[in-house]
Amino acid sequence: MKKKSFLSFMLTLILLLPMISLGNSRVASAEWRWDRYKAPVLSSTNKTLEGNLKTFELSLYNVNTYVKKISWYTLNDKVAGVKVANNGKRATVTALSSGTTNIRCKITFTDRRTVNLYCKVTVKTEATGIIITNKRDDKDNRQIIELGENYDFNSKITPGNAKEKTYWFINDEYYAKVDSNGIVTAENTGIVTLTAVAALTEEAAAYSKIRDQVQIEIVDFDDDDDNGNGVRNYEPQAKLINLVRSDKSRLTATFDRPIQTPGLIVVNNGTECIEGKTDPGDSKKVNYTLSSVSAQLTGWKEVSIGYWEGYQVAPDNTASDHLIKVNVDFTINGINPLPAPISITQSQSDNNVIMLQFNNKLDRASAENKANYAIAGVIINSAKVMDNSSDTSVMLSVKPGTIPANGNYLATISGIKGYNNSYTAMAPCYVSVSLKENIAPVVTGYSYTYPVTVTITFNEAIKGSAGFKVIQDNKDYASYSVIDNNRIIITLRETPAMNKMMQVIPADYNMILDMSGNKAGSVPTKNITPNNN
Repeated sequence: MKKKSFLSFMLTLILLLPMISLGNSRVASAEWRWDRYKAPVLSSTNKTLEGNLKTFELSLYNVNTYVKKISWYTLNDKVAGVKVANNGKRATVTALSSGTTNIRCKITFTDRRTVNLYCKVTVKTEATGIIITNKRDDKDNRQIIELGENYDFNSKITPGNAKEKTYWFINDEYYAKVDSNGIVTAENTGIVTLTAVAALTEEAAAYSKIRDQVQIEIVDFDDDDDNGNGVRNYEPQAKLINLVRSDKSRLTATFDRPIQTPGLIVVNNGTECIEGKTDPGDSKKVNYTLSSVSAQLTGWKEVSIGYWEGYQVAPDNTASDHLIKVNVDFTINGINPLPAPISITQSQSDNNVIMLQFNNKLDRASAENKANYAIAGVIINSAKVMDNSSDTSVMLSVKPGTIPANGNYLATISGIKGYNNSYTAMAPCYVSVSLKENIAPVVTGYSYTYPVTVTITFNEAIKGSAGFKVIQDNKDYASYSVIDNNRIIITLRETPAMNKMMQVIPADYNMILDMSGNKAGSVPTKNITPNNN
């Protein structure tokens, strides 16, 4: 009896097994499974931002119906912030301070599975200002330092996390010297200008506009006089060397010693009295600004000058307490040539652009004559004075592909004049300019690798973001694209039909650059035929 019951049970079980198997098969076919060929992907996995508050957009591609939730995070909110848009398919990343962080995109699917995508963000913060923190205004906007004294000047760069450091310069080392730490040693009596510059390198400091200055007066005191009081060693009165017209609106007097009180001049037949100002770059010179009427004078004119005073002159010394007459050539031909540019740099965003910065307003006609500029081996297409620069900046556009390699190139600038004849044509200026090559990367080949890979090869390593469609029979097979050294690798959603043409079409948002920042030209649409060889 038991044996018969067992046989009946086994027969029933055998009959039910196909039904059980079939039921499980249907459940499995309806259940969504992770498919790496349809994986979501970020538009970029590595990004560098130059400067605080700079931004860029991250996009999430291949978002399908299985995606339930998208969340974005910054792993260090002091370095960069993230703001979400377009239902989580796009995010704006903002640089906040120097450092490195990761932006994480967490994707939750309908079956509760999750995946995390990351973009590494590096923020390089640039200095925006510098101040000398312990300078003093002891007298007439100058700091007094005694002869032989050392004074340690301190500086502060803003923002505090900028990578630049302070470089110190003094305009005349006869009077004082400064070391790399800002310690000034007073060598001889007189006036000097100390400058603190924020820059990444000493070479860059020569062109940096981020600077602060202090004028220093170096004085000499005896230990004691007969009455036990500290007194100054007096010097003879400064002597006038010459008085010339230095530009269209200025006369300049040069003396044999630094000037404390600049005095005055009388011009135009005694009708104008003009007070002078000590030249900030040379304390032995005094500038007198002419009125619009005096600026029209030509030929030799009589000018009266007096009442100047040098440093450490005895109070009862009256050697310059009167006017003396000097004949000055007011002819316009006596104007100085335009000073050389203070900086020549390649644009950080476009290697085909070189910027020149002058301290003086320029004559547009001569500044925009490309024949006045030459860079060894480089073809200059055009020169343009920038409209938002008070006519002091010139943009040179160079022909792509004519800077063959990274390195230093000899630049020659000449023939540029000052605005409204304020300066005659500048003498040839020769300077070495550091340039990055401007040869754009180009596609060298397309290939298909069975079963789901299309590769686009370039002639050099590339970076940036890339997206492509791969069309066969009006169906897009492309899932996502990644950059790997000198290749763009496109992963397909599924295996296309073999030996049947398909089109590789670039997306409009592509940004493909080489490692020097040169943007690739238009990547052409390409027909390829897949096979499984």
